[in-house]
Amino acid sequence: MLIEGTVQIDRSNEATSLLNLAKAALYSGNHNEAYSYANRALEIDHQLSQAWQYKGEAAGWLSTMSDFRTQEMLSAFKTAWDLCPEGERVELRLYCASAINRIAVWYYNASCDCIS
Repeated sequence: MLIEGTVQIDRSNEATSLLNLAKAALYSGNHNEAYSYANRALEIDHQLSQAWQYKGEAAGWLSTMSDFRTQEMLSAFKTAWDLCPEGERVELRLYCASAINRIAVWYYNASCDCIS
């Protein structure tokens, strides 16, 4: 049998599983894994607000003294905001503000440890 045309494959369940893994990795402090899972979800659907949210936070936590990844973090958060449904924006804003604050405090404390 010969089929012509475009075939759509629904991978939304796979993307949801990857988002759940990214979230679990973030909460367990495995930021490399969280970043990887978020990227894999974005490969399936680049318009997943939650994947951009998790990728942004993971990028922030992956900062080093020589590479503070704020630009990547903020860019991912901005994309998450742009893709976020209107009814979920307050929750996203609070999440991102909290993540930015926690990462900035961690980075400041780590930089003080390097000086002493």
